[in-house]
Amino acid sequence: MSSTDWQKLGAVAPTALAGARDAAHGAAQWPSRAARAALAAAEDDSHSNLGWDGATGLLRSHDLGDGHRIGFSIARFALVHMTETGIVDECALAGRDRGDVISWLNGIAAVADGDPSWLDRVLPYELPSAVGADSSVSPDPAALAELERWYANAAGLLDEITAADPAASDVRCWPHHFDIATLITLAGEGEEATTIGVGMSPGDGSYADPYLYVTPWPYPPADALPDLPAIGHWHTDGFVAAIVTAERVVDVADQGTAVRGFLHDAIAACRAVQDGG
Repeated sequence: MSSTDWQKLGAVAPTALAGARDAAHGAAQWPSRAARAALAAAEDDSHSNLGWDGATGLLRSHDLGDGHRIGFSIARFALVHMTETGIVDECALAGRDRGDVISWLNGIAAVADGDPSWLDRVLPYELPSAVGADSSVSPDPAALAELERWYANAAGLLDEITAADPAASDVRCWPHHFDIATLITLAGEGEEATTIGVGMSPGDGSYADPYLYVTPWPYPPADALPDLPAIGHWHTDGFVAAIVTAERVVDVADQGTAVRGFLHDAIAACRAVQDGG
C-alpha cells in the first residue's frame, strides 16, 4: 500500500460513526451465516470469518463452492453474490427485513444445499446489544462510506505486514467483534503460542471510535512496556495493546505514513518485550 493508496479519513468525525458501525456489524453476520450454512465447521470457527477484497471494496466470505461467495459492501450497505467472474446479484439491506434477506440467501444454491438453518440460528457468540438483530435500518450513507475507508486503509497496511512476514496469518475480519486483523506467531502453537495481534477495530466497549492496535501475547507486565511513537499509547485495562485512536489519526497531516510508522514501531516494541529485551 503506497501513500497514494491511503484514503483520507475525517470527512465524517469518528464520533459520528457508531450508528453506521453497529448497522454494518449486524449486516456482516449475513455472509458469515452463509458460510456456516455452506461449509464444514472449522475447529477455530475460521470458516465463518471474512476477507477484504480490495478490488471490489467488499468484506467477503470464503469460497462457498465453485467460486461462489457472499460479500458485504459497507458503503452501499448491501450483500453481494459474486463468483470469480464478477457480481451475480445484490441485495440492498436498507429497510429490508430479516425474512427478505434470508429468502435472498436461500436462493443461492451453495447456501440452500448446505444447512440453511444457520441463516436464522442463534450464533455461537453474543453480539453487542447495540448491534441490530436484522438489517431493516437505513444508516447514514456518508458515515458508511467513511467506515469503509477505515477498513480499506487498515486492510492495505495489514496486507503489507503479511507480505513482509511469513509468520503473519492472512488478514481476516472476525464477525464477532468486527475487527480486521492478522496474527504474527513468534513461537509455539495454539494456546501456548507467543503472538502479536495487529488490527483495526471500528470501535467497541473499550474505545467508542475506531482504533488500530498491536497486542502482544502473553501480556507483559505494564512496567516492562517500552516507549511508543507519540501518536500512540499503551492500553493496560483488561488487555494490553499499543493503541492509536481515530482522533489521533485524523489530526495528523500525513495519515497513512503516521499509521504505518506506528504499526511498524509498535510491532518492533512488542517483539522486543516478548524477547525479554
